[in-house]
Amino acid sequence: MSNNINGEDQLDVVDEVKEVKRCGKTKLINVWNIPRGHRVVVNCNELNQPIGEEARVLAKFLGMVARNGSLCSLSFKDWRLLIGKKDRNHKQINKEAILNQVKKRFLYPARMETWVLRTIGERWRQHKSNLKSIYFDPHKSQDANNSNAPDGVLADQWVALVNNWMTPKAQDLSEANRINCTRRKSMHTSGTKSFARNREELREQDPEKKYPHRAVLYIHTHKSNIGNNRNAHVGELKELLAQQPDLADSSNGKDAWEGDALNRILGKEKPGHIHCLGLVPNPKQVFDASTSSRMKHLNVTTLDETSSKDVVSLRLELEKLQKHVQKQDDTILDLQHTVERQKRQHVNPNNLISNSLKIAWT
Repeated sequence: MSNNINGEDQLDVVDEVKEVKRCGKTKLINVWNIPRGHRVVVNCNELNQPIGEEARVLAKFLGMVARNGSLCSLSFKDWRLLIGKKDRNHKQINKEAILNQVKKRFLYPARMETWVLRTIGERWRQHKSNLKSIYFDPHKSQDANNSNAPDGVLADQWVALVNNWMTPKAQDLSEANRINCTRRKSMHTSGTKSFARNREELREQDPEKKYPHRAVLYIHTHKSNIGNNRNAHVGELKELLAQQPDLADSSNGKDAWEGDALNRILGKEKPGHIHCLGLVPNPKQVFDASTSSRMKHLNVTTLDETSSKDVVSLRLELEKLQKHVQKQDDTILDLQHTVERQKRQHVNPNNLISNSLKIAWT
């Protein structure tokens, strides 16, 4: 689960490491306090989403990062403003601090970084939403809400949240979001396991090791319950597949496209997300929107043809090699210092004086 990469620092932010007696809190103490020089190795699929058991640990860790006020301040109204803040040297200090905490404990392909940041952003927004639903009362005064700061939230950040929630603009947005939630069609029933992990498991079960079409994955992760009207549209999807199976035919290697079975049932995709594929850093990669009609008959590929496992392995070997070279350089430098020190110790002071006199007489 972890690999040794020597020469790394330990934890800087300790807010989340302390033992918490409250029930239900994610702790991951072993991850926060992972031994120096170790990483949890995370692989990803072709959509740059993490897979495997390590993906579960990473997702929980990113949620903890999002809830850490020292890293992800709740004072910002927008996630883009938080990670976009720059110092005098034009460095995105918040973004670098957040990624630094993740990279100290996890080793993943560089192309997965977009997913990491966007996932933290979603967890951050969800954290604010949870705080509002539990601790904020729109019918109370601003002072009363300010005094109801939850444990674990910095006082000044809570006041900033309350001040924003009390504005008419924020209240109108909240009402619009509430209405949108009532229109939600689907509710996944696969627990905390991500679509990417479910998709990978179905691929492993397939004799040809092909990914399932997203409609098949959707039925697998959304169990219907007619009694409480949960996921009632799953029946419609099954009927559509029975009548037109070609709308979910993945034999050509494609498991999602515009106008397929799931698109017809659920409608337009949410920005940044693909129905039943979850958070996809590059949605165009799924629908091949970047390939024009003039190029569709050409053999087009991407520059990133190396599998994520190979990338991780190469990075591990490279870092080990760099550490080995550094040790050799340090050893050579120590030997040079030792030789120079021994030379100075073996010099006879009398010889130095006699040589100096001879030079003076000549």
